[in-house]
Amino acid sequence: EFRRVLFRSENLQVLDLHKNCLEKLPEDLGLLKNIKALYLQQNKLKSLPPGIGNLSSLVTLNLSENSLKELPVSVSGLKNLKTLDLRSNPKLKKIPKEIGHLQCLETLLLDESSIIFPAPALVAQGTEAVMRFLCQECSIQYVPPSQAIPLQAQNGKTNGTTNG
Repeated sequence: EFRRVLFRSENLQVLDLHKNCLEKLPEDLGLLKNIKALYLQQNKLKSLPPGIGNLSSLVTLNLSENSLKELPVSVSGLKNLKTLDLRSNPKLKKIPKEIGHLQCLETLLLDESSIIFPAPALVAQGTEAVMRFLCQECSIQYVPPSQAIPLQAQNGKTNGTTNG
């Protein structure tokens, strides 16, 4: 049933599935190319499908209050993401360093009490400190979100030109 809804919803921009006792998400979720906000808080998710990284238009992703053990590295594909909420996932001990590639990320919410990578003391310093660290881990230069070029502009969609 859920898959049929997804296939008919390619122009869907907001999907709110919070508080639904979901334990897993379909890989097809990655087909929602135009989605900008995905609310998955207060479920029972243990993992995310790698296809979540295909949601390149996503701006807000709320995964708080779940049972996530890890995030797929593919989340680094969420190039327009501005807010990522991972609070209250007590089994989530590490986030992938590749999150450093998310140059538009303004708000990264983590629990100092359960996270071990990056270090809790660094998490306590806020999003910019964590992003600077993750960029360093990925050997890339930190770019403040205010200076990041949104994906559409990089693809030439906003100015009529193409790259490459």
